[in-house]
Amino acid sequence: MDWFEKLKITFDNLELEFEGRESSQEAMKRIVEVVEEVFNGNLLSLLSKVL
Repeated sequence: MDWFEKLKITFDNLELEFEGRESSQEAMKRIVEVVEEVFNGNLLSLLSKVL
């Protein structure tokens, strides 16, 4: 199975973990933590000034 096939499977099974990797569910949790930090830290408003 190549990497693209594995990637497609992880979209269907969010809890699937390949050896040495995190699940999609774990990755999404990390993403939410970063987004919450950005919003809580008011960094988003600063970023909008440069865009």
